[in-house]
Amino acid sequence: MRRFLIPVVGVVVGALTALGLPGAAGAAASPLSPVPTVSAASWPLVQDGHQGTNVRTVQHLVTQHGHTTAVDGIFGPNTEREVRAFQQAEGLAVDGIVGPNTWAGLVVPVAEGSTATHAVEAAQEQLNKHGADLPVTGSFDTATGTAVRDFQDEHGIDPTGTVDTATWRELIAGVGAVGGYSLPLDRSAQPRSAYAASHHDYPAIDIPVWSGHSVYAVNGGRAVKIDQGSRGCGNGVQVTGRDGGVYTYCHFRSPAVASGEVEAGQLLGYSGTSGNSSGPHLHLQIKRNGTLVCPQRLLLAIYDGDTVPSIGSLPTSGCTH
Repeated sequence: MRRFLIPVVGVVVGALTALGLPGAAGAAASPLSPVPTVSAASWPLVQDGHQGTNVRTVQHLVTQHGHTTAVDGIFGPNTEREVRAFQQAEGLAVDGIVGPNTWAGLVVPVAEGSTATHAVEAAQEQLNKHGADLPVTGSFDTATGTAVRDFQDEHGIDPTGTVDTATWRELIAGVGAVGGYSLPLDRSAQPRSAYAASHHDYPAIDIPVWSGHSVYAVNGGRAVKIDQGSRGCGNGVQVTGRDGGVYTYCHFRSPAVASGEVEAGQLLGYSGTSGNSSGPHLHLQIKRNGTLVCPQRLLLAIYDGDTVPSIGSLPTSGCTH
């Protein structure tokens, strides 16, 4: 994988050794095994060590319920303590993990004129995760209402403009997709330049990101789990895409996806540094008819909102250094 620096953490020096990926010779691939089925709009688990927009949403919402914690996007001891306090107050199982029952209790319906400031901020950040461009003010104004209705209309929800439980679940469950494609990380996780970076020795891309960030499906298709322990890809997911590409996502801290069909923008798992890696990052590669192709043009088109090039048009060289 491409070598890069992340503050405090060392460089990535491993190479994948299975699933047909270049790397140390002689390493055998582990069989791919399915993981439990979950729908595209299932509440994700959020817990200690996770980071990103969904964590910020938890922090906003527990604060809205009177269990104040800093909104920094890092699920640490303070956030876990306040989640436990919320669970105890609501008569839920007290485990410090935000799963379906806790999410259902946390979310607060908000609409134009709502005074639930922290919940509105959470809704605005979630809408921005899906491509809206809203100032996060905590004021549910006309622009926020329009963004909510647009999101609801795109996701088959009655466009009432109210962020109800079904809308919250759809917002939180993924990052959404435009034209059948999604970025693999929240837009705020890395700048455009991260999606243009070359790989150090074969067609692929390494995107530095702290452990625990949500990773999403770039294209929908059939997912299977990768479990190679300390070797090669480590923990990951492979998706045989509907566009003809085979997408491999590596070095997860943990998977969180369905066996069978997944949708673009659906949560696949959480970034980490499992397998042959010395720093947290997402390794992503695409194969066409068994041959690795450069993913950079495709990812940049998604980032820019341009027409996504076909898998068949992606080059097989020129994206290494």
